[in-house]
Amino acid sequence: QSIASVLTEDLLLVKEEAFFEYTPDQLKGIAAHELAHIANGDMDRIPAMLVPELRAANHKQEYAADALAAAVTGDPESLAAVFERSQNPASHSHPSSRDRVRKLRVPQRYTERLKSRADEGGHERG
Repeated sequence: QSIASVLTEDLLLVKEEAFFEYTPDQLKGIAAHELAHIANGDMDRIPAMLVPELRAANHKQEYAADALAAAVTGDPESLAAVFERSQNPASHSHPSSRDRVRKLRVPQRYTERLKSRADEGGHERG
C-alpha cells in the first residue's frame, strides 16, 4: 500500500497518516520520490498494475526514482528509513523494501555521482 502516489503530473496524493508517522525529512524523501517519477517520464508509460509482465522495467523505474530523490534531497538515509518501516515484499510494480534500502545505502561515491547528475539537469529521458 502506497503512502503517496502521483495521480497526474499536477496531482500528488499523500495519505493523511503519513504526516503523523514520518519525520519532515522522510516526507521530503517521499515527495521527492514521487516527483522523480514525473521528472523521469514514468507518467508516460503503461501503469504497472495493468501489465504485471513488465516487472523488471517497473522495478528499474522505482530504483531510478529512489536514486533521483536521494540525489535531489541529499538525504538517502531518510528515504531508506521510510522503506525500512514498510518492509514490503517485492511485487510486480515495486522492488522489496529491503532491496531499496540496500541500494540507497550504497557507498558515498555513487550518491555523489547521482547528485552530480541531478545538478546537471536531472535524468535524461530515453
